Amino acid sequence: MSTSGTSAVEGCEAFRVPPGESRHHLYVSPSGSEELRAQLAFRDRLRGDITLAIDYEALKRTLATKFRDDRDGYTEAKTEFIRAAIKS
Repeated sequence: MSTSGTSAVEGCEAFRVPPGESRHHLYVSPSGSEELRAQLAFRDRLRGDITLAIDYEALKRTLATKFRDDRDGYTEAKTEFIRAAIKS
């Protein structure tokens, strides 16, 4: 696996899919980092609120269609939802 050299998410590193492997996204964040804390807080909110999880699923499906070939646009478009979920 090789590093992409860039990541749309500050505080973590993104990796490219090796040739011949199925498409996936892998991010690595340092233990104790602000980005990891935010990721875990969002995960915990989704696990604890089924309505929020369903809403997030619907948003992701809509954005996947809208931003089919624009990974950065897709990521940016869901950012506000995630931030709002973490704050509540």
